[in-house]
Amino acid sequence: MYFKEASPESVGISSKRVLDFIKTLDSYGFCTHDIIMSRGDKIFAEMYYAPFHKDYKHRMYSVSKSFVSIALGMAIEEGLVSLDDKLTDYFEEYVTDQTPTLIKETTIKDMLVMETSISEGIDWFSTVKDDRVTLSMMSTAEAFMLEYRGIATGRLQQ
Repeated sequence: MYFKEASPESVGISSKRVLDFIKTLDSYGFCTHDIIMSRGDKIFAEMYYAPFHKDYKHRMYSVSKSFVSIALGMAIEEGLVSLDDKLTDYFEEYVTDQTPTLIKETTIKDMLVMETSISEGIDWFSTVKDDRVTLSMMSTAEAFMLEYRGIATGRLQQ
């Protein structure tokens, strides 16, 4: 689904209210990067504070779990994946003879409930890449499959 641009009034919201809201946020002196407001598939307000801009790549950290869980819920509902699927089934190109069994046994459910076989071993904050923001999902998968050196936790600990 792609978003369409719209005016606040076209989605039933007053432009004055949007401006008042933004002025209120500004009055608190927050370090705001951007504001995007939407209703349904329509973006009715979008603004960026310098030096940030539309194409600026932000680190998302833990909020990405929310997006991933929503996307997975939709994929499960459509029958595309199952919670019991092994993560390695989707990243076969990164599985080698050296990939630990614990990694090979990790399921989508293990990842969602944070009961993976990872407790230590991957230093996400000092990757060999120059800019962690540019890591693609495949680069992250490769790190997960190839750089793991930790011990088992959660369901896979037994």
